[in-house]
Amino acid sequence: MTEAKRCKTAGTAGERGARRRGHIRFANVLAKMCLIVGALIILVPFWILLITSFKSSSEIISAEFTWLPKKFDVSGYVNAFNWETAAITSNVLIGLANTLLYTLPTTAIGLFVSGMSAYAFSKMRFKGRDALFAVLLLTMVMPGTVVLIPQYTIYSMIGWVGTPLPLMIPGMFGAAGTVFFLRQYMRGVPDEILEAAQMDGLGKFRAYWVMILPVCVPAFIAQFVLNFIAGYNDYLGPILFLGGGDPSRYTLQIVLSNMVGQSEREIQNRMANAVVALVPLIFVYLFLQNFIIDGVSVSAVKG
Repeated sequence: MTEAKRCKTAGTAGERGARRRGHIRFANVLAKMCLIVGALIILVPFWILLITSFKSSSEIISAEFTWLPKKFDVSGYVNAFNWETAAITSNVLIGLANTLLYTLPTTAIGLFVSGMSAYAFSKMRFKGRDALFAVLLLTMVMPGTVVLIPQYTIYSMIGWVGTPLPLMIPGMFGAAGTVFFLRQYMRGVPDEILEAAQMDGLGKFRAYWVMILPVCVPAFIAQFVLNFIAGYNDYLGPILFLGGGDPSRYTLQIVLSNMVGQSEREIQNRMANAVVALVPLIFVYLFLQNFIIDGVSVSAVKG
């Protein structure tokens, strides 16, 4: 090959490489722009919620919109934390306390039971295991609203309607989605660990408690956060089983919905209560976000 041909070939390869690098840079810039736009779409409503909670009633109902309060007014938060001024049906503190009372033990116990089920499906050998797991997966594709009427009928017959028991007891038996997620994670745990545990004389439950739980902590924490958020934000179940009953048992979502009918001059109180309702979820995510990412990503790789 002559010197001219070699130079021409090198020049052509260099141009192709430059075009490829240009395409990659353009794709990266476009992806970042899309992420920025998506973040703004999500964050702007939260910013409006936050600044509205600090605006006075006259500024809120004014035709002029501002991105910052002209004068910070914290009376909405004062009213939110004042037990005397807030009606029992719209007391955010009562709703928050009830929601945590109904959700935390249900999530913790249900997660533990789901973990035992996942352990059985992933590490134990028994007749009909695959068929049972297929039935479990089949329940995941069934909409939850399909069984609401039968559930309400059964709970009404046994006297649970109007109490928090329908919101707590069923969830303590675990969830199909949680079992599936934990099973995929536990499949990555080497069987040699359990064989060594059996040689040391550990039973099935003891092996699950001592060997499996410590290894699967990221997956358990990730599922705990996701299930807690789902229970915390649930509105349909509480309004169905608690609505019309004792207001002192209302959950946070029912309390927030009761504020919708208030006058326009009480928008500040509604926004302040909504911000207060968001605080527990924000703290849960900030403290446990690393466990969520690790649990989900590792489970996806192992699955």
